[in-house]
Amino acid sequence: MCTIAICLPLTIYLTLPRYIYDEGQKFVTLKMESSKNEVFIDHPFAESTVPVYGNPKQLFILNKAYYYKIISKEEIKYFIVNPITGYVRQVSQDFWWISKG
Repeated sequence: MCTIAICLPLTIYLTLPRYIYDEGQKFVTLKMESSKNEVFIDHPFAESTVPVYGNPKQLFILNKAYYYKIISKEEIKYFIVNPITGYVRQVSQDFWWISKG
């Protein structure tokens, strides 16, 4: 019983994503070299991630990436951030608009 009490919290801690959603937003801000004219759009929780392929298999990490929509005076931009590596990638279209058809 004591072993479970020690191993379970340790296992959960070691298998969580390396970065949280808010940290991903900071990575996007750095990548964009943003000005103060850009606004991150809040998504419902179900739309704060998008499916991806190739994430390493871990207990609490699904094949998902954090998803961000940014509006500036010039255009709307979309980004995804890998929760394990922190890799930021700009995508060309709104994922949720595509999936809703």
